[in-house]
Amino acid sequence: MTHSPMIAKAFGLESLTIGRHYIRGEHRERVGAQRVRSICSFQVRPSFHPAFTLWMVVSVGEHFSGVTSPNWIKAAIEVEEAIEVSSIEFNPIKQSLQSLNFDEYDGSISLDGVGYELSFETPAASGVLRFSNPKTASLRNIESVMLKVAQAVLQDCTNSGAREAIRNWRNYVSETV
Repeated sequence: MTHSPMIAKAFGLESLTIGRHYIRGEHRERVGAQRVRSICSFQVRPSFHPAFTLWMVVSVGEHFSGVTSPNWIKAAIEVEEAIEVSSIEFNPIKQSLQSLNFDEYDGSISLDGVGYELSFETPAASGVLRFSNPKTASLRNIESVMLKVAQAVLQDCTNSGAREAIRNWRNYVSETV
């Protein structure tokens, strides 16, 4: 999973990796700890608009020096050089991958529309799933969950580029549903 250092920083992490991360104080001293349980990127590649990436991180607080850090799930929209991060209330990685059915096939072929690349990493597994213009139930579910993530981030978003990217994406989604 390729990412820029800006993504890790946007999530408040020194690196975007699975495992223990220390929370640093003003003078870089360790003041807490958390354990990143899952990382997911979802690249959206519309045929006639700029691509962008959704990022999701699930972190569990750990006990450190008498204090337990809070659990959190955050999502980000990365459009060109801009990154918008927001807390979300659901685990999109679990929600989208639980229903994946590898036996579904609708027989269609498409030359343009929207393409996706879902990359995920957990302590137990990692993988990449690529698909375009979903028509099967399980792939449409992934698309729907990721659109829900994007809409959650947009609630607090001030970046017009991110808002435009999601608006353009919705046009592609309505064509494939």
